[in-house]
Amino acid sequence: MVRIVTDSTADVAQDVVEKYGIEVVPLRVVFPDAIYKDRVDLSPDEFYRKLANSPKLPTTSQPPAADFEEAFRRAAADGSQVLAILISSLLSGTIASAETARHDLPELPITIFDSKTISVPMAFMVERAASKAAAGATLDEILADLSVLRDRTQLLFVVETLEYLRKGGRIGGAAALAGSLLSLKPVLTLRGGRVDAWGKARGKRRALQMIVEAVREGVGTGPSVRAAVVHSAAPDEAEQFRQEVQAALDCPELRVFQFTPVAGVHTGPGVVGLAAYNEEWL
Repeated sequence: MVRIVTDSTADVAQDVVEKYGIEVVPLRVVFPDAIYKDRVDLSPDEFYRKLANSPKLPTTSQPPAADFEEAFRRAAADGSQVLAILISSLLSGTIASAETARHDLPELPITIFDSKTISVPMAFMVERAASKAAAGATLDEILADLSVLRDRTQLLFVVETLEYLRKGGRIGGAAALAGSLLSLKPVLTLRGGRVDAWGKARGKRRALQMIVEAVREGVGTGPSVRAAVVHSAAPDEAEQFRQEVQAALDCPELRVFQFTPVAGVHTGPGVVGLAAYNEEWL
């Protein structure tokens, strides 16, 4: 049996966490007045309220290795192999903490997988891995699927401003857009494990239309498409976008997720985006 460990930047639905017994290790959000465990001490809604009133931009930090040691021990308690699916190593030091914990637990069978992404694409990986593990798949079979999802899942999102990414040091290739925006909205993606520029559009509505068009072309349409809308403090926009995506992609259940507080530190409010893959790839 394989048990799954992940971190709080994967926007895994709580019902999925409970169904498969997934261990979720929280990152930290650091405000001037306090340090919060992501999604444990601070929900997304609470975070965006605090962000609006904070005189200083918060920062983030990786979990301590001790948190991973505890999660690994729980996951392996029944003799299972442990597979940790974690945020891109180019966005966070979380994998370094997990590697330290693995080194200190040589008696446990622990595999660490760099998702090279964050948020819903990472959640797709976690849910796929957990469901396959529950069906009796081997570790190698699960890792084969994860490699396909890592290489082919699309994540495109539009941000109100690049300022949060710039201040947080996560701007990556998106820096190329910084001087040319004016009234344009930047559309970003994750490429090679870091935030990168994908395009820009005159206005947010056009940017979202471009995202849908790109996903239709790259992922396809119909019942084999798995997709989810992501946002940060933009629930009404996200719901409208969900309805448009549902009609355009003709895919089954399409959920809406709010970015984890850790991701919100680096993107700011007002983000809307789409993540998708095609089950026929697997």
